[in-house]
Amino acid sequence: MKKLFYVLLLAVFAFSIGVSTADAAWTTGFTTGKKVCLYTSSTLLASQTGDANIFYTLAAGESLATNDTITITLSGGAKFSTSAPLLYFYPAPVDATIVAYGGSVLAAVGSASGLTTANFAVAGNAPVGVGILLNSTNAGATGIFDLTAVTGSVDVTIKAVKTGSGLTAFEKVLSTTTAIAAVNKYAFLTPAACDAAGIVSKSDVADVSAATGGPYSKFTTASPNTTSGTITSAAYRNYGTANGTSPAGGPISSKKLLWTISGDLGGIASIAANGGAVTGSNSAGVQTGGTANQFLIATGNLLAYASNTGNLAADGLLDPTPQFIINGTTAQAARGFNVAIDILADGTTWAAHTVQATTPIYSITRNGVSFVTNSVGPRNTIKITERSGSLPTAGGAILITAWDVSGNSLAEASGNAALTIHNNETVSITGTALAARFTGTPMKYEFAVQTSNAVGTNVKTSTDGVSTATTVYTNTPGAL
Repeated sequence: MKKLFYVLLLAVFAFSIGVSTADAAWTTGFTTGKKVCLYTSSTLLASQTGDANIFYTLAAGESLATNDTITITLSGGAKFSTSAPLLYFYPAPVDATIVAYGGSVLAAVGSASGLTTANFAVAGNAPVGVGILLNSTNAGATGIFDLTAVTGSVDVTIKAVKTGSGLTAFEKVLSTTTAIAAVNKYAFLTPAACDAAGIVSKSDVADVSAATGGPYSKFTTASPNTTSGTITSAAYRNYGTANGTSPAGGPISSKKLLWTISGDLGGIASIAANGGAVTGSNSAGVQTGGTANQFLIATGNLLAYASNTGNLAADGLLDPTPQFIINGTTAQAARGFNVAIDILADGTTWAAHTVQATTPIYSITRNGVSFVTNSVGPRNTIKITERSGSLPTAGGAILITAWDVSGNSLAEASGNAALTIHNNETVSITGTALAARFTGTPMKYEFAVQTSNAVGTNVKTSTDGVSTATTVYTNTPGAL
């Protein structure tokens, strides 16, 4: 009988949570505010222990009798695991420092595995002052908690129901008690970010007046006419064992940390990884065919990948510091690039997850003014008017590139005179003269004007020379 009584007392103590004048009955909650690292594998999360057991002392009006029921409820997405929760009874006064289990044991009624609640049937009588302990640390055994679905802080609620009448004797929530420090009121705190990323985006200007290779094929940054862009940052920090996270994720194996760069990579010769310790790879982190300290640009020129060359220690930092290198011959369109960082499934240590969602990391802008037309024939005339009024005495260049109907870049014919425009001047180029500047049959023309403000028009005259139709091209003033 005494054993049953102890068991009863233990059950009551473990799950009674104060939100009323009986709040002081909570002797202690958890002691370190352990945070859940959701990015570790479900194997590690399935059975977690608390940092300390929960103690409760029956307060005035909370005495229980045989066949009363105690229900323990977990919040925040936590469930009970296959290791059954137990209640241990201690006669008053309760010593909150107790770590060795003693007294009688009360087991949950039925299986609590996979449920957010555990029910305990009281055996015997439990008067006011009896202390009860919940085996949340489980004395070194596998934990009673399943945290695989946790989305927030894990709270504990206790509800006691009287047998026969079905009336609630008390119902209390641990987090609302005023007797315990705020950090200790939850079994587990809001999930920790077990990793972090820092993206630093940069931008470079493609130069209309590149000395070689045509307009917009070189950058103005670093030094005149360079093909090397500004170094960016895509840092990853592994907080696997820091900040009291649970469980400690540990190091990340080689080829399991993946950087993905996306965007139009046409005209990009390479993407250097100046930070080192990464190798070009495919989307699965496989480095076959990749080069150390360089991203691997995939077929189609829309994606590039790199993964960590060696293991990344817990709490380690790795930043490939991507740098875009253009090929010096392709006219660079104004466009942007993004980066994403992922952890790939790594045995039983890390579950696959995204560290950094797709984020802008680099952009190419263009100076000068440009416009494109695909409708120029013998009866058309292209007119370009300078509007800034701030050009030097020598004026600014008008550079033209052309493509045929299949998208092939056409070479310039020999003997073409350079085209120059001066302040507020209008330069006219007939369709016949325009076509003669290239070998082949042009379909699309792109005009780049070395000024900060200009307007382009396409004037078409009727066969009888009486009427004209004019198209005005939207231009993008730059800062040249």
